[in-house]
Amino acid sequence: MKQGEKYDERKVSEYNRDHAWFIVFAPADKPRIAMAVLAENGGHGGSTAAPIARKVLDYYLLGTMPKPLQKISDKSAAESD
Repeated sequence: MKQGEKYDERKVSEYNRDHAWFIVFAPADKPRIAMAVLAENGGHGGSTAAPIARKVLDYYLLGTMPKPLQKISDKSAAESD
């Protein structure tokens, strides 16, 4: 694919799709935890990897067991763009 060329993600093989990254530390004033979350072929980090990080932080900092994340279907992910 050429630089600046537009593409339809649904037509790109899964192997070549973007990964979702999110890096965080908390709490901000005196960090006790730092992590990097990589969701393979997840697309955008803020919508895919960040919710995973939030679940881990809630458990680590608040001691609350998180509810399972719902899988985002290809259709609902495309609609949110």
